[in-house]
Amino acid sequence: MSSLVVEAAKKWLDEVPGGPLAKEFETQWAEFNAESKPVVTVFGSYDTGKSSLIRRLLVDAGADVPEWLTISARHETFEVRGVELAGCVIRDTPGLAVGAHDVRGETNTRLAHEAIGLTDIAIVTVTPQLATGEHEQIRKLISNGWPTDGLWFAISRFDEAGRDPDSDLDGYHELAQRKTAELRESLGLPDDTPVFVVAQDPFQFAGADRDVERDIWDDSREWDGMNDLFGAIERVGQDGAGPLRAAAEQRFWAQAVASVANELSAQLPEFEVAAAAARDVESRRDQWMTALADADSAARAGLKGAIQEAIRFASVNPESTQEQIVSAIESSLDEWYRRVGQAVDLLLQDVEKSADRRRTEPSWQRLDALVASAVGRQAAKEAPDVTRLGPILSKMGPKLISNLIEVDRLIQKRSGPKTTPGPSSQKARSWSQSDTEKAAKMILTVAIEIAKLIDDLRSKRATANHAREQARALNDQLESDATSVALGEWQQIVDQAREAIENATAEAELAPSLSEEVEVIRRAITNADELTA
Repeated sequence: MSSLVVEAAKKWLDEVPGGPLAKEFETQWAEFNAESKPVVTVFGSYDTGKSSLIRRLLVDAGADVPEWLTISARHETFEVRGVELAGCVIRDTPGLAVGAHDVRGETNTRLAHEAIGLTDIAIVTVTPQLATGEHEQIRKLISNGWPTDGLWFAISRFDEAGRDPDSDLDGYHELAQRKTAELRESLGLPDDTPVFVVAQDPFQFAGADRDVERDIWDDSREWDGMNDLFGAIERVGQDGAGPLRAAAEQRFWAQAVASVANELSAQLPEFEVAAAAARDVESRRDQWMTALADADSAARAGLKGAIQEAIRFASVNPESTQEQIVSAIESSLDEWYRRVGQAVDLLLQDVEKSADRRRTEPSWQRLDALVASAVGRQAAKEAPDVTRLGPILSKMGPKLISNLIEVDRLIQKRSGPKTTPGPSSQKARSWSQSDTEKAAKMILTVAIEIAKLIDDLRSKRATANHAREQARALNDQLESDATSVALGEWQQIVDQAREAIENATAEAELAPSLSEEVEVIRRAITNADELTA
């Protein structure tokens, strides 16, 4: 990764969903880069002898062993700490706890990986059994673009490998060569990757002691391999950080992009499921709105005939009372409403039943949890935990965020308490009444209004000339006004139905922006792959 690509990595981190992140990583790098000495980090599982290795190096160099350095086969190192050695800073890390699900194990593993992301040289320690549970993690580490002189391996505690160097030194060396070859082959290491075979505390002479005299290991120096490791560290200290630091910078930014891209990749399925669910709701809304439009069109077409029939009754019965006219209009409109109104009722029943079924589906629960996470309310207990999406959600586009908030408002309205409904929810609740009650309410209102119009027409006719053209004009006006009154009442029903559909399918509003956000995340992941290739 050249300096040009480093700048591209920073640009990617600033533009990625959840960004800008470059400043956060720049702070980490600046803090590390402030150390002028080469940084050597010891990395490995908790039982591979990392701390005892550092103690041996310090004692051989005549340096004090810090109090924080604890030698144990258990989890004893919980922080990343460093100490000067031979012109370098050598750091101890918490041991990897592969497969651990406890807080301590997960935290130690995370800290170890974070430390290895900011170092000039990594010394990976393994036991004579070589990498076992941590094999996959070490392979991932190797793939992070290390220069040959930046990634070392130490086959540690080799006095426990099964050959006694005091009685069979040749066998000990032969086993060391064989284990080195096995390590290179199992991890795919280049031939020039430094591999040190060491016995940092042969036969546990020092044990867990911190205050140890250097001469305790004099009898083993011929074969314990520690002089070679110390000499290599000493040469690094003499050469300085130089090219190692430049390689560390490139590796750091590549890993920063890769880590964020991995996070996006882990979160992408949640957004894909949510987007698919929103598109499904959008499709259902479109179907229901089309069905409502068809019912509305059929109703309007049939209304004209019903109105004409009511007016004709009043015309051929000029002495009829207003009550008789109202009764005739109700009879005329009743058949019309039963035909078109029931179609809308059945449609809304389908909407409600479908919405109830949908709320039990995992995809809808994930979508609801996504909305809940975005607006800060607790998601339903049966919904998956997507609170980890918070950092990304908080930086999503304004359009998506506003849609999430609006959808949440509609969801709360839809599922809110029914004992204190607002005006709009009162309208929607009217659909739960029987067909007869709804028909009667609307038709009676329309009939009374039309009867008033007919009375008004009779009054005008009584005072006007009896010209045919004038009578026809009055009839036309009556029909127009009566139709307008009936359509006004019908429109309220259509509007209520439309509102009920919109409330039941609030998540449809998210379909365009969620789908767009999914594509943004996918492009970001693709661009990250190109940057780190």
